[in-house]
Order: sequence, then C-alpha cells, then structure tokens
Amino acid sequence: MRGALILAWLIAALAPAARAQTGEAIPEIVLPAPEIAQPAEPETQPGVQAETGRPDAAQGSAPATPEISPEVPPAEAFAPPPDRDGPSDPAAADPVWLMPLGPAAPLPRGVHMGASLPAPDILRLTGEVAATGLILLLPPGAEPPDHLRLTLRSGVNVLPDSAALHLAVNGGPPVAVPLTHAGEFATVDVPVTSLKPGENRIEINVVQPHRIFCGPDASFAVWTEIALARSGAAVPSAAIGTDAPGFSLAVAAGAMRGSRIRILADPATPTPVLQAISAALADALGGTAQVSLRSFYDPPEGDLALVAAIAADTPRLSFRRGASGAIVLQVEYAGETAPDLSGLLPVTSVAAGISPPLLTPGRAVPFTELGQADFTGNTHYFQADVPFRLPDDWLLLANQKARLTLHYGFANALAQGSILLVKMNGATVRLLPLDRAGGKIQPPLAIDFPAGLLHAGANALSFEMMVPGQPADAACEARRADMLVILGDSALDVPTSPAMRQPGLGVALRDLGRNGVVAAPDAPDAPRLKEAAVALTGMLAPAGEKAGPTRLSLLTVAGAARAPLDAAGLSVPDVQKALFPPPATPEAGAPATGPRFVLDDGAATPATEPLSDWLWSGVRRFFTAEGWVARKARRLRQAAFLGSDQTLAGWLGERTGVALLLQPDPAAPGDLWLILAPAIDGATAAAAVEDLRRTGIANGQAALLDAAGTWHVWTSLAAPEMLEPARPTNLRSMLGNYASWSPLLFTLAMLGLALASTIPALLLLILTRKRRNGP
Repeated sequence: MRGALILAWLIAALAPAARAQTGEAIPEIVLPAPEIAQPAEPETQPGVQAETGRPDAAQGSAPATPEISPEVPPAEAFAPPPDRDGPSDPAAADPVWLMPLGPAAPLPRGVHMGASLPAPDILRLTGEVAATGLILLLPPGAEPPDHLRLTLRSGVNVLPDSAALHLAVNGGPPVAVPLTHAGEFATVDVPVTSLKPGENRIEINVVQPHRIFCGPDASFAVWTEIALARSGAAVPSAAIGTDAPGFSLAVAAGAMRGSRIRILADPATPTPVLQAISAALADALGGTAQVSLRSFYDPPEGDLALVAAIAADTPRLSFRRGASGAIVLQVEYAGETAPDLSGLLPVTSVAAGISPPLLTPGRAVPFTELGQADFTGNTHYFQADVPFRLPDDWLLLANQKARLTLHYGFANALAQGSILLVKMNGATVRLLPLDRAGGKIQPPLAIDFPAGLLHAGANALSFEMMVPGQPADAACEARRADMLVILGDSALDVPTSPAMRQPGLGVALRDLGRNGVVAAPDAPDAPRLKEAAVALTGMLAPAGEKAGPTRLSLLTVAGAARAPLDAAGLSVPDVQKALFPPPATPEAGAPATGPRFVLDDGAATPATEPLSDWLWSGVRRFFTAEGWVARKARRLRQAAFLGSDQTLAGWLGERTGVALLLQPDPAAPGDLWLILAPAIDGATAAAAVEDLRRTGIANGQAALLDAAGTWHVWTSLAAPEMLEPARPTNLRSMLGNYASWSPLLFTLAMLGLALASTIPALLLLILTRKRRNGP
C-alpha cells in the first residue's frame, strides 16, 4: 500500500514536466474559497473599527500584494504599484468605521485626580466623583447613529452597587451606565438620540465611592478608565469622502485617539518635502501633529488617514482610498519641490492645539477671564489648576509681590485636619484650614506671594484640598453639600515688569520656526535624524511673527563631534557618558567575574619624599581645583550670581538622559543642537522639545531629558537682557532684576557710584580751603 502511494506521487510530480515538453496545456487548479463563519457579535478592536471585528481593512477591488522575502528582494519589489500605502487584503474590507472619542480640553498626562491621560488613548477618571468633556466628530451628510460604544473598566475598589457613569450628548438628557466591569475592558452600547453630523460634545460624570475606606488615599484608589480608541460611534466608511474635508476628518479622529499620523515614503525622499507635509498636517490640527515616518512595506496599523509621498515628474496632490481602507493624501513631488500644501486641509477642533489664556499684568484679572468659572471639589483629595500665560518679555527677579484675591467657601463639619493648599507653579504660598467656620462663602482673602515664582510663558495656579476620612476605616457617608467651592470672581494681580528676558534656550525655542529644524543628510544615523526632523516639524506650534533666525540641528551620539562642544566647555566623552546607558550591574548572588585575590593589605606606604618636596606639594594642593582657594572661590561665585553653581561639564557628569539640548555659543544664541541617545525615538524627542518650548522654563544654556520625560536645565551666569530703554517708570524694576541676578556686582557698582559721588565733594572742599587760606 505504501509503495503504491509513493508511485502515484512520483507520477503526479512528473506529469506537468512531461506535458510541458510535449506542449500540452496544463490545466489550472482552482480551489473553492473556504467558508468562514462570521461571529454573532462584533469584537471591538483598537484602530479603525469594523462590524466584522477586523483591523484596518482594504477595499475588495485592491490587488493583493505578494509577500517579498527580506533576504533576497526581487527587482519588482522596488517598483511598487500605484496603491503603495501598505499590503492590501481584499477580504479585510471595513464597511464600518468607529469614529473615536477625544478630550475636549487638554488633560494632564499620567495619573492625576479627576480626568487625566495615563496613556495617549486611555482616559482615566479618578476620585469619588469626576467629570470631563469629550468630542466626537461625525462625517457631514451621514445618518447619525443611535448609540455610542464605550469600552471601559473600573478599579476593584469601586462599590458597584452605588457607582454609575452619566453621559449626556450635546446637552441632552443624561444616560446612566452602571460601573460593573472590573479588571479587563468591556464594551457597552449606550443608546443616544442627540448625535448630529459634525462636532458633538459629550459630558461624562462618574460617581464611584470606595467600598471600604474613606480619605485622600481612598480617593486615589477608585477610578474608571475609558479606552478612547475603542469608544465612539460607528459610521459607514463610505460616508467619509476621499477629499480634503474627509481626509482632515480622518486625521483629526486619528489624533484624538492618540495615534501618530504615518507618512509613507521611500528612503530617498528629500527631508524638506516630508517636513512640508508634516507642517500641513499640524496646521490641520490647529498647530501640532504627532507624525511618524514609515516605509511603504510596513504592515497596516489601523490607520484612519495616511500620507503617501511619491516621486514624479510634476508636483501634484490627490486623494484616494488606500489598500488598507484609510483615506490617503498622495503627494507627488519633483526633486525637492513639493506641491503647495498651504490651506489645503480645513482646520478641525483638537484639544492639543489649545494654549492657556494670556494674563495681562498690572491689573486684577478674574478667573472667568482665564476661562475658569466656579469649580467645586467633592473628593477627599482634590486638585485643580488655573493655567495662564505671561508675556514673553515679562521678568521680575526681585522681591515684588503678586496678589491672589481668593473668594471661596467650604462645607461645615469637615474632618479635623482638613486643609487647602494654594500653590503657584508647584510652590505652596498659603495653607488654609477647612475644619472651622465652614458652611458659608468666606470673605475675599488677599494672598500675597513673591512674583519671582512666576516666569514668562505658561504658569499654573493650583488648589489642593485634603480631607481625612471620618472615620478613615469605613466607607464614606453620602454628602448633600459640596465640600469646597472656588468662585470665578477670584482674581490674580501680577505686577508689570520692564521688557526684559533671561537669555537662554527658552528665548531661542520661542523664536524657532518649522523651517529652522535641520538634519544633515551626511550625518551618522541619517535616516533616524530625518525621522526626528519630520516629527519635530509637526510638533512645533507656529511661531508666527516671533519666528527668528533660530536653527535647531539634530544629531545622534555618533555624530556629536559635529556640534561645537568646545564653546560650551564639553567634549565628546562628556556627551557619550551622559547619553549612553550605564552598564548593567551584576545581580545579587551572581558569580564574580573579576580577580578573586587581593595583594594590597591597605597598609600605609611610608613617606620617602624629602621635606622640601612635601611642603611644595602642600602648597600646590592649596591652589588645586579641590584646594582651599578653589573652594572659597566657588562659594563666592555661588553667592555672587544667579545661576548654576557647577560648570556644564561637571553638571552633566552627574546625570544621565536620553536627549541633550544645547546652546553652545552665547555669541550665537540662535544656534541650537539636539543630540539624541539610542534609547529615544524621534517622535518622543519631538514631543518633549515642544513641551519644553511651551512651558518656557528653559532659562539656561543646556537641558537634559531623562528617561522619565523630565527636563533638567543648566543655567549659566548670563545677565538679563533689556528690550526697552531705561526710563524713570521702569528704572526701579530694572535695577532690582540686575541686583537679584548678581548681588555682589550690584553692591560693587553701588560702592563705585558712592565713591565717584564723593570725588566732586572732595574737590569742592579742597578748592574752598585754598581760597580761604589764600595763596
């Protein structure tokens, strides 16, 4: 039996070759397509959603792309078909997209009380009560769906019998959603009737008491998370047109779910062309866009929108639906000339483009003018911020005072030890007790604090309330009154300042335009630098009229020698030590790899040098870098100037990070260098640089980004710069800034003026004596 099977296999294998030699046609074998059972209920997936539960899909008419071996790519692999936005799959067509939800206002990253974003596509609501606003964009002309899809979960400490999420669409009646899903995410369909084409506003309020404890720690232990990318409204994919409005809608929806917009390009695509595309995407999103550079042969990632950059004879633009089902903007460029992208895409509402309101110094500005109405706190740990901006030329370093006029009230019978902390940029300026004389609105309270806590750019006034549990080891009792209220007529009065600024990275970053980002094509790691330049161009908000001659050059550690490190007192080993990860230390109990013998018993070697040599070495040690003179000089330097008490090389040698931003030459303040470590990608570095630019805290000549995403700034001893002439009205504040910058120099200057003022008096005294005594 086995021999017969082998003989039949050999005949079947040799038959095609025999037919080919005789010229006989080989019949084509067609296998029927297998029947795939469809699931009874669709499964929610991240990315572009479909009722079939598949990821971002392709159109049925798109040809399938054959697999290409990475070891030996055939010649046709370098000549892809016109539909080059990813491998196509005719069986993966998405008839339905899930338009995701997005925050209606900027939210803090990480875990914070109230609404926050611990991950780009995860909304977390922490505390016994929390509220936030969301945005849902629906295509115009499409029939609004009759339900919303929410993918959520709650912490195990939430008491499910009393917890609920209330959802209201466009001011309609709220719909209650029970919070019974702990552990893994679960999808819930919420019936709604108020959805409309275009922008929809969704208000969410949660009530989630702790099942066991009560107090500030218990407030952090109760939370509900919503997966924004897997929540929203399902719409037919055909309702999103293959035109500029449809592409802009897809770009905004992708940005709202926290994903990066992929630009597909060949390695030879010029960087200026890719930067022009990145800038156009940022303009469509109101100023900034998270962009990533990818190959045409990367697999689809559930994209709603893609950009394909293709070399051609004539620059032109077109829109189409790609092989993966995404809306594709096809940019055809000639050489380094790209088509005009300005004004191509309509601007959509995205929270990332919202900046804090500008506060005008010199008058009391109520919270309502800063976009903050009355707000209440009803959690045992409560935190709220009032963000605002100060002008770029505002600078006060002396002891001037700013004033907060606080109008607030709190409930009566709060637990003993209840307090309210008032903070300015993280520094506590007042502690207020809340365990006495409550139950009413308090009289307006004037709180003075040093104006030196403020700086040009973004600032934040914070309120932090802590109320102990009563008792702490039992569930909180239901309350009928608000615990804290801060009225919108509270006001902040910041004094005016002369037009001055601290030289450093902050000034140069504010003047940085998108065309100032440069990545040398011949530098080491050129592809990685190109990706970083494209990402940074998208993340930089437009500088507008402030754009100056600032130039930001991108490098990796391998090309650090291209930067003028000598002007900053650095060397290539200094940079390598700071940006390369330290070697891993052996774990406890691991076998030793070094020598297992000791030849030095620690006994002191008897001195054999002559007395004269010993005395001379002592004198030399007296004047070395660690000697008495050097120590006293460093103390004098620290007291004499406002700046870092270390050299840049010494400061950098004590730290490690993943990116280093430098302003090496004070004579060329617009010449910036960003050196990237191997541990960071270009998109992450771009987002960090934009955060540093937006906050305006980089009043120094070097900034090191650590692995946790925090910037550490080194400040030199550069004096403040005057941007207006001295006048009697600003002379006092101007002198105060210089006195605070260097008390020693200011004291010496005053002594010099006092000495100079005595010279005329001495001359007058000598002349009058000569006249009195006669010749």
